[in-house]
Amino acid sequence: MADDGPLAPAREGKIECDVPNADNKTCLAFSRYAWDANGTITNVTEIAFAATPLVTIKMADTVTIEDGKVCGIGKQEDIADAIISKDGVPMSAEDSVPTRQRLAGLMSPQIGRKVCADYSPYGNQVSVEDFIDGIPHPEMSYSVKWIDPDEGYTLAAP
Repeated sequence: MADDGPLAPAREGKIECDVPNADNKTCLAFSRYAWDANGTITNVTEIAFAATPLVTIKMADTVTIEDGKVCGIGKQEDIADAIISKDGVPMSAEDSVPTRQRLAGLMSPQIGRKVCADYSPYGNQVSVEDFIDGIPHPEMSYSVKWIDPDEGYTLAAP
């Protein structure tokens, strides 16, 4: 088995909760990682994009572990293939256009570039700093908590 590095908790069945709020048991995003027989790691992330109504975006991509960081390449097709839902119901292609356009704008600095997340433990959480093509982007830092699927956390936009 390869070194799972910062994803070792995922291999144990835990879910990555981004920007956790322990008091409300909410996360801005959930990331679930799965390994296939060849060792390829698939990351499925569901993000709370808007609060009222709750708009979520679910995207899947392949990641690698490089020098202890979780890395992937931003792709246009990630945006095109994303499942966008409103209050738990997938939106039609037509209705999802404005959200997809906003997402494309937010992700544009990452498209075609290597994005790596550096996980650093602190307390019972983890601090994550993103790097784009090796350049640190501290403005993209966030906290992570590894949770059990049955802990009762839900998605919520800030």
